[in-house]
Amino acid sequence: MTSPVLGPTPVGVGPDASRMRQVVTRLAGDEFAGRRVGSPGGRAAALWLAEQLRAAGATAVLDEFAVTGAVREVYATPQLVV
Repeated sequence: MTSPVLGPTPVGVGPDASRMRQVVTRLAGDEFAGRRVGSPGGRAAALWLAEQLRAAGATAVLDEFAVTGAVREVYATPQLVV
């Protein structure tokens, strides 16, 4: 006879909406200047995220790579045409 395999015991830790809002607000702020691929803002955002992950105990690695294909332009100011 075998015993059932028990999973981890929940400890009441869940998503923190306030913390998530702070992170999104920071990443969307002027400090990261849009986070565009290959831009200083994109690099700053990557470094900040890696730092946050390391502080949480994760292993974060930043790899350099060339973007060889087209990058869709999604940074134009939205316009409403009626």
